[in-house]
Amino acid sequence: MKLPKSEDAFLLGMLLDLNQSTQAWEHFMQVYLQHFNLRSCHLMVVSSRTQAMRFHVEAGEPTSPEFMKIYLEKYIQHDQVLNKINRSPTGHFYATNEIHEEENVYDSDYFLNFAQPQGMAEGAAACAFTEGEWRCIIGTNRNAQQGKYSRDELERMDTLLPYIEKAIKTTFQVAEHSKSDMRSRALVNTFRIPVAALTEYGEIWAMNDQMKNLIENDKTLYIQNNSLHSSNKDHERMLSNGPIQIHKRVNGLGMDSDDSECFRLNDKAQLAFQELTEEKDGQTVFLGVLVYAVSEQWITSTSIQQLMDLFSLSPAEAQVCKRLSQGCSLKEIAKVEQKSVNTVREQLYRSFEKTGCNSQVSLMNLMATLPYYQEPEIGLLS
Repeated sequence: MKLPKSEDAFLLGMLLDLNQSTQAWEHFMQVYLQHFNLRSCHLMVVSSRTQAMRFHVEAGEPTSPEFMKIYLEKYIQHDQVLNKINRSPTGHFYATNEIHEEENVYDSDYFLNFAQPQGMAEGAAACAFTEGEWRCIIGTNRNAQQGKYSRDELERMDTLLPYIEKAIKTTFQVAEHSKSDMRSRALVNTFRIPVAALTEYGEIWAMNDQMKNLIENDKTLYIQNNSLHSSNKDHERMLSNGPIQIHKRVNGLGMDSDDSECFRLNDKAQLAFQELTEEKDGQTVFLGVLVYAVSEQWITSTSIQQLMDLFSLSPAEAQVCKRLSQGCSLKEIAKVEQKSVNTVREQLYRSFEKTGCNSQVSLMNLMATLPYYQEPEIGLLS
């Protein structure tokens, strides 16, 4: 591999000493942004088939959720720089000012109505490497004051790409091996419902027998390259993006993301994600993500009255717990009970306090251990 220029050599040192943590990657991206005078930059590993992300770090000006939704729904197919790198050899940056003549970038609808309104006057991107369906993309942009990309700058950024590739692959390998210890296997085996533990990059590092049986019997779920996948395109995106969203939320970088942290697998079951953390030296340390399945198939019939008697739950709190055990999401419960999602969430949190649980997955596991109890159902509760 070609060595970076002297002024970029310190970036190589950072890549070789990332300590395999997302926080270190975020620091590197911030330094990278300042060093190359960028407005914002993104580093992601994304599926060319589903657009799901396996890895994502960013620095600089964030894109609002509204603009990101517009981009994915309308403009992703018209992003000239992205189209350029998709049809070009990997390992090279392409900039708007260099491809304008062949792509007519500055007069396009994408530039005039999406990029420019956000202050993105210039852009440059590269595909660092491909591996199967996965592509490592680095996207950067500048405002008008920061100016166009020079050929020298693009070549210097090209030189760093092989080292970025090596660092990302090392990060994935270390994340997989460091978390496949006996403690993780013991943890998932404490659950009565199907549970698997994933790294923040989506690799499986432990799963219980119930989850193995679920994957074997489900027509859409499968394991490939030590990651959980689905033949359903929407579910595939959720399985890839869920761990990333959880990790960002735990680190205070995400927004309210209920939609990305659970989805209906079929008519009878729902898959959901839950962060796995531990307290160390007074700080919350992110370990990974639990993905679990909820259905009456794995939780015996639970009575509203039983829940009220055992845990002193109110009728409304017991109803929320029961519907969760049936595989309903908070939004689905709110719709059926004709309440706001916030009201349902408050009732769930009160149920946590009364049952001694600290998460939905622990509450579902508790309910899976309750003995069978049957009585006539009561009506909708307020």
